[in-house]
This record gives sequence, structure tokens and C-alpha cells, in this order.
Amino acid sequence: MRRRVEMRTFILYWIAFILGSLAFIAAYTQPFYLWPPALRRCSMNDPELNKCLLKATELAISKVSKGLSLIGLNSLDPLRDAKFTVSYDRWPAPLSLEVDHMSIIGPSNAHIRSVNFNHQTSSFVIQGFHESLRLVGNYRVKGSILLFPINSAGTFDMELQGALADHTLRLSKNLRDASHGQAFFKLHSLNNVRVTLRDPNLGMTANRAMNRLVNDNWKIISRSLTPSLERAVHDIYSEALEPLTSKYTLDDFFPPHAIQSPDDSQEDSEEDEDENSYQQASQPIVAYSYYQQIH
Repeated sequence: MRRRVEMRTFILYWIAFILGSLAFIAAYTQPFYLWPPALRRCSMNDPELNKCLLKATELAISKVSKGLSLIGLNSLDPLRDAKFTVSYDRWPAPLSLEVDHMSIIGPSNAHIRSVNFNHQTSSFVIQGFHESLRLVGNYRVKGSILLFPINSAGTFDMELQGALADHTLRLSKNLRDASHGQAFFKLHSLNNVRVTLRDPNLGMTANRAMNRLVNDNWKIISRSLTPSLERAVHDIYSEALEPLTSKYTLDDFFPPHAIQSPDDSQEDSEEDEDENSYQQASQPIVAYSYYQQIH
């Protein structure tokens, strides 16, 4: 009888040890995910790495912009339901701006100027020229432009024309590295901005005057808010890309050996599979929650 009790106790301890070991391994071992077959990769040891990166980037933009259901990545063009808050407290444009339910339309149409990998910072850098970017959503702004006060809330429709910018994705060999998956945005130049603000609490004349104030002084506003907006874009796209960057490390993006490119038939099947969802995603959506609140 005593031997049975000892044997039972030994078995229970052994089971507990195995379960504890499995829990420890699960906690400290990164999960394994197959690389999305639609995305082309380049070897870090490729002597023509930047040339390979250019081709891979052009393909990746066309695929990733539609979203990748395989890994839970939502559409990035348009990117929907974004929000941010920025402020600037100095003359000539001390402003506080809140935006929500925003859609960003057209980033995948950028003309790629250059693509490279910075080995020192482990950063993948794309310089692109955007002929046109459209942003629509809800806004609330308070402050002043030059000496003219502004206090308004409603919906906006903005077009950015001729934007040259760097898009940087920082990668690490460790998924738990805080810098891994951070997406940075640096605006170098901007040719023009056209904004249409619609405040339901203002009449037609007041709305027209407000829009003229904003559009006539867009360069002043841009200089004041660009650093804060760059940080906002960083937050928006770092979060949007998280389903991709949370699964794959630097070595997954840039394996040590050459990877065979996906064949045309595979790409076509991927496009057919995502066609319906892409057509739906390509329609901009503006949330009119502000109007619902005031009526």
C-alpha cells in the first residue's frame, strides 16, 4: 500500500514537472510562423541587396496594401479608423488638433525613389514620392492661425500633393526588442495642401472663411505641426503593421540565403482570393459619429 502511494506521488510530481517545463518553454520560446508566400524576400548576403529590395518592395506594397488575411493584417490602403492628437503652443500657429475615424487613401501609389537597408540601425528605408494622398475623417481644432482664432469641429477632406518622404521600418532579431516593428515617417518636402472643413455649427459663410484661412496658410500650419504629425504617423503605422512585425524577426525578413521568388501562378491566385476584399477596402469610409452626437 505504501509503495502504491509513493508511486502515485512520484507520477504526480513527474506530471507537474513536465507541465511546468512546457509552460516555461512556451513563455520563453517565440512562436513559429510560416512566411507569407506572396511576399518576396532578399538575402542579407546578396551582393545586389538594394536592387533585390527594390523589386521586393514594389511587390510587397501591392500585396500588403490590400491586407494579408493569412496573418491578420488589415488593409493599409485605405488605412481606416486612425486617430491622433497633436498640438503646437507657439506663434504663428498655436493649435490643438484631434482627429478620429480617419481614412488614409493612396499611399500605395507612391513612386519609389530608393530602397536600402541600414545595417547600423537595422532599418529598412523606402523613399517615396506621393503625387496625391487623401485623408478624410472627423476633426476638432482649437487655437489660432496668425492672429485669427479658430475653434471648430466636424469632418474634413484633405489632399496632400507632391509629398517626398522616407518610410522606415526598424527590425530586430528579437521580437521582444522594443525597437522591433517601429515604423517611422520623415517628410522632406510638400508641394501643396488642400483642405475642406465642414463644421455643422457654422453657416456657409463662416465655413468658407475658415477654409480660406486654413488653405491660405497651409505652409505655416505645416511647419508648426509636421514634427507632431510625423510622430502620429509613426504610432498609426507601427500599430497597423503589428500583425506582420509581431510574427517575424529581422532574420525572417532578410534570411541569410537566397529565397526563391513566388511564381506568377501563385501571385495570380493570391490576387483572385483578395480581389473582393480589396474592392471593398478601396472605398474610403468617413465616420460621421460627430453628427450623430449633435443630432
